Parts: sequence; structure tokens; C-alpha cells
Amino acid sequence: MRVVVILGRVLDPAGIVVNRRVNRIFINRETYMMQPADRCALEAALRIQDS
Repeated sequence: MRVVVILGRVLDPAGIVVNRRVNRIFINRETYMMQPADRCALEAALRIQDS
């Protein structure tokens, strides 16, 4: 059986700083992480594939 899972990436919130004085958002590190919902979908697909 073939299982297809589409994954997306989002910016890691640890690298984002909000400066409320000047109403600006600064991205210090442009690192990405897998979306939490996609991580659950990937885990479910791997379980289906193993069974």
C-alpha cells in the first residue's frame, strides 16, 4: 500500500521577536520546523504502512 502525506513548514517562533515600541516584527533566525498537524499525519501514515 502506498501512503502519501503532504508536509508543510513554518518559521520557528523562537527566532521571531516582536518590538511593540516601533510595531515591528524582527526575524533573527530563519529556521523552519514541521507543522504540528503534519507531524501527527506523518506518524499516522507510518503506523498505517507498518500494519
